[in-house]
Amino acid sequence: MAIQLVLHPYRLSFHRPFVTAFGTLAERQGILLGACGTEASAATGWGEAAPLPGFGGESLARSDAVLRCLAAEAQAWSALLTPQAIRALMADLERRFPDAPCARAAVDQALSDRAARLAGLPLWRWLRQGWGLADDSPQPRVAVNATVGADEPSAAAAQAAVAAAAGYQAIKVKLGGEPRRDLACMAAVRAAVGPGVALRADANGAWDEALAARMLTSLAPMHLEYVEQPLPAGSGPAAQRACLLGMARLRRLGVPLAADESLLVPGALPALLDAGAADLLILKPQLLGGLHAAARLAAAGRAAGLDSVVTTALDAAIGRMGAVQLAAALGLRRPCGLATGTLLAEDLTRGPVEEAGFILLPPTPGLGLAPD
Repeated sequence: MAIQLVLHPYRLSFHRPFVTAFGTLAERQGILLGACGTEASAATGWGEAAPLPGFGGESLARSDAVLRCLAAEAQAWSALLTPQAIRALMADLERRFPDAPCARAAVDQALSDRAARLAGLPLWRWLRQGWGLADDSPQPRVAVNATVGADEPSAAAAQAAVAAAAGYQAIKVKLGGEPRRDLACMAAVRAAVGPGVALRADANGAWDEALAARMLTSLAPMHLEYVEQPLPAGSGPAAQRACLLGMARLRRLGVPLAADESLLVPGALPALLDAGAADLLILKPQLLGGLHAAARLAAAGRAAGLDSVVTTALDAAIGRMGAVQLAAALGLRRPCGLATGTLLAEDLTRGPVEEAGFILLPPTPGLGLAPD
């Protein structure tokens, strides 16, 4: 059975500009990828290539070029209906296209979704079976955190208060890089939600080590669950090593640290574990090369005693649901960063549905949704 890949570029606007340490985002661009058999009755699986400017992944033009190259090859692929076969293909694509993790993520999810639909299984259950894990658990729901963009303290506090009232038990605040405003923002959010809500901060590598030490010391009384990526990941081996050693030193201040951008460097996890640079891992399947690549990192982290949190890269609905399915397949208990759909003013389809700090996975085969 041959495979056909079909590309659909998209452009979606945010409700309001999303402010981060890397700048302000007004819209989200990406490529929706469909994978189907050449016969009319075959199921179609869906994935997304959605590079995130400033955060990671190739350019959108590079995603498009790689996916068009693979679309020309796909009809020569044999049927890919097992996790083992898809993992083997993804390993080959990682060797050939190491600079295109978002394109690989789209292919991985689209093929996995298609295989799960043909097997009549929800994607999370199909993944667990392929990994040799017990799959007799009830239909899962995934705990999620709310996300507050870097903003003026009063606006951030108002957003956080609304999220806490809606039932979210964890809130992540994007920090914008201006230290005084960031500290005021975090203090305002903590005061707005009280001590019972877990509070996370995401620096996106905006600090040098001296500033990070001052910020973490000031943030410690706020009892944060963790701070993501306090130091820039670096663009070369020496800078990447310096980042990991710096994060290891910062951990001594007592505020848990999470590695995010540091994991986007191929082969980074062994060096991170060797340096003792993080307390947990942030996994973005969109930027890591797909569901199976992210799961591989989660397993290695778990073996070393590190928890993982799955997050989106502000994907559209198809990519977000893939990340939700991955979190369910991994059986993660910490709230994940998957409740980002409300940031978009328009989407490829409705879902995943967020309610009271949880996403309940649909019982239908595969991803559980398809583009409109």
